[in-house]
Amino acid sequence: MKNLNSIQKKSKTFFITLVGLTLLSVSVFTTQALAKEVSGPKGHISKVIDEAKSMVTQPNVDTSSKEFRAKFETHLFSIFDFEEMAKRSLGKNWKLASEQEKKEFVDLFSKMLSKTYLNRVINGFPNSTIEYGDEKVVGKKASLKSKVVSDGENVKVFYRLKRKDNAWFIYDIIIENVSLVANYRSEFAGIVRKEKMSGLISKLADKLAQSED
Repeated sequence: MKNLNSIQKKSKTFFITLVGLTLLSVSVFTTQALAKEVSGPKGHISKVIDEAKSMVTQPNVDTSSKEFRAKFETHLFSIFDFEEMAKRSLGKNWKLASEQEKKEFVDLFSKMLSKTYLNRVINGFPNSTIEYGDEKVVGKKASLKSKVVSDGENVKVFYRLKRKDNAWFIYDIIIENVSLVANYRSEFAGIVRKEKMSGLISKLADKLAQSED
C-alpha cells in the first residue's frame, strides 16, 4: 500500500501525533463513557496524557509486557473518539458504505494505527514534554493548542475535540498545519475511487497481516 506507507513515513510527526494522542482500539469504543470530564478539554486531556507519561517513566517498568501495554492503551485511548475519526477519514464515502463495511473499516483502521504508532508514543514519552496552550469551546466542539518538545524540536499540535457523554474526546490532530484526518481522507478517497470500499478494506487487512508476519 504505497499511499498509506507514504503517510506513515511522514512522521516522527506522528509519534508526536500525540505524545498525547492515541489511536483507540475498537474495544475502547464502548468504554468512552467511563472517561470523566475534568474542567474542560484542556484539564481532561492533559490529565490523561500526563498520567500515561507517568506510567511509561516509572522506574524499572517493562513497557514491552502485554500487561503494561494493555493497561497503557486502555488509559490513554480513553480520550480519543476513534469511530468519529474513522468516519471523517472516509468523508463522503462513509455514507456510501454498508453497515458491515463501516464496522470492518473502523476495526481495521484502529488496529492499523495502533500497530503503527503505539511503540512510537511509548518510546517517545521519556524524552518529551508537552506545553498546553489556549482552548476554545463552542457548543459541543472544542479545540486545544499545544506544543510538543522532543529531541530539541518544537512541534505545534492542535487538537479538535467533541463533547460526548459529558466528556471531551479527540477526533483529529493537526500537526504543523497538517491534519491527520485530512491526510487519510485524501489517500482513502483515491483507493475507494479505484477499488471501491471493498478494495480499501482488503488493503488494510493485507497491511495488518504483513505487520504480524
